[in-house]
Amino acid sequence: AAPTLDRSAPRYAEALREYGVPVAVDASPRLGTAGVVRLLLDLLETVESDGAFAPLCRLLTHGGLRGFETIASPSDFASARGATEWLVRELQVPSGRAYLLKQVRALAERTDDSGAVRKLAAAARGAEGVLTLIEAACDALPSEATPLEWLDACNAALRRLGHEGIGPAADAADRRAGDVLEEAAASVEALARWRGREPRKLSLRDWRSLLTAWSGRLRLPSTGGAEGRVRLVGLATAVGLACRHLVIVDAGEEAFKAGDRQTPRSR
Repeated sequence: AAPTLDRSAPRYAEALREYGVPVAVDASPRLGTAGVVRLLLDLLETVESDGAFAPLCRLLTHGGLRGFETIASPSDFASARGATEWLVRELQVPSGRAYLLKQVRALAERTDDSGAVRKLAAAARGAEGVLTLIEAACDALPSEATPLEWLDACNAALRRLGHEGIGPAADAADRRAGDVLEEAAASVEALARWRGREPRKLSLRDWRSLLTAWSGRLRLPSTGGAEGRVRLVGLATAVGLACRHLVIVDAGEEAFKAGDRQTPRSR
């Protein structure tokens, strides 16, 4: 048992699994732990910030974007993705997707023989394809849409980047995250119609804010039962458990103070 299950469970669950011990976590992971949700948030931030340095670098490091693998690797680099990440960090352009792509295209045409320029030009030839692909995915997103329309548009943008998205073609983990998002988006639209009005169209900023809120509040569905497994629970749940062995972890004195206090008498 742990006082903060969200923080403690991933570490202890991983350690138990490494030793072959079956484990069940009482609280399902939050939606924001799903890789595809983090990818969506980084993609949306890249669009909203016009290709700001930090979200663009995060976007380039996400796995599953197989569209980058279709672009030929330039000399001196193992992949076009790696060349792009290196070049973006070298150029340090704060923001401006169009400006960055213009700079990259200019570098790609350089034929100087000096070592530094030659490496920059080689990286640019690979980066041009990667950044053009990202630009196309970003430009395909609407300026405003209803929640379900946003989900469809985001799924299409991920597919443009070579990702399997959040639909039927996605792997099991991403599909579970997609199902949670779809249920939440459908609930918002259903509530609007129940109140006799059409669902409100959200701007990209509003949609990203809503997705960020959902990622911290909603949880992914459980994938199995607790029978025959070591069960990781919160302290509040542990108090009422009938079990032979209970191990409490990551709990200092603060975790037990609330239970020791007496309720003040009403006057």
